[in-house]
Amino acid sequence: MRLHTKLMLGICTLIILMGGIFEVIFINILENNLKQETGEKALSVAQTISLLPEIKQAFRTDNPSVIIQPIAERIRRQIDAEFIVIGDENETRLSHPDPGLIGKKMVGGDNAEVWDGKSIITESTGTLGPSIRGKSPIIANEKVIGVVSVGYLQDDIEKEVSSIQRKIVLIISFILIGGLLVAFFISFNIKKAILGLEPKEIAWMFQEKQAILESIHEGIIAIDVHGKITVVNETAHKILHIPKDVKLRGQKIEEVITHTHLLDVVSTARAEYDQEFMIDGEVFGKPDPHLEWTG
Repeated sequence: MRLHTKLMLGICTLIILMGGIFEVIFINILENNLKQETGEKALSVAQTISLLPEIKQAFRTDNPSVIIQPIAERIRRQIDAEFIVIGDENETRLSHPDPGLIGKKMVGGDNAEVWDGKSIITESTGTLGPSIRGKSPIIANEKVIGVVSVGYLQDDIEKEVSSIQRKIVLIISFILIGGLLVAFFISFNIKKAILGLEPKEIAWMFQEKQAILESIHEGIIAIDVHGKITVVNETAHKILHIPKDVKLRGQKIEEVITHTHLLDVVSTARAEYDQEFMIDGEVFGKPDPHLEWTG
């Protein structure tokens, strides 16, 4: 696989991976927060309804649902709840969005704590489907006489989450397209910088260069503009009486050989040929074995 292909695949994979992780974490947090907010809203409404005097007074009448149903439905429409169900001490419905279900027993099986006088948030399945409910007891004369259940369907929460999820996917798609363009730009400039060569070709050329340097009988040392050694072959190690395992690359040339003209050659950009010089009292120069200098 070519270098620019690897770069593009790598960057795209990274974007998709990070986007996927972000989406999963964000959606999970969002869904939990929506459920909590919905549950707290439902509970607040249920507690408010349970304290309404007209609701408590309706329980003293022969037909409480005649009074309770209109009140419950009016509030339900105002808060856009899926249902507001009010039940008596036998859990018989006195209100429901479907009038045909009034008089029938409440379902869900989550009223036990309410009869103990507690206001709770639950998740249960009723006649309208899985829902998040806020439940509060109706108390009169220190006795629980009924229960208020305000609910929102979980399907509505899931639809809202799905809507946001689609937006996130769209954003990630735009980021991915941007990542592809950036990856192409980076790979193009890297290829340009390395003269269109692939990493394997560069490695092969480096090994070839090293083999050629080591096969030359003359000592060769090259330095950069800062006077640091960048290339040194085995013959140079022998002439300098420095073991091959001692790393010279990266050292200052003057720390290895004193009184060289290499820095002058680098600063003036003028080549010098066949110059004699001394290393440890030994003179080197043409036609004797010598060091070749490049800067």
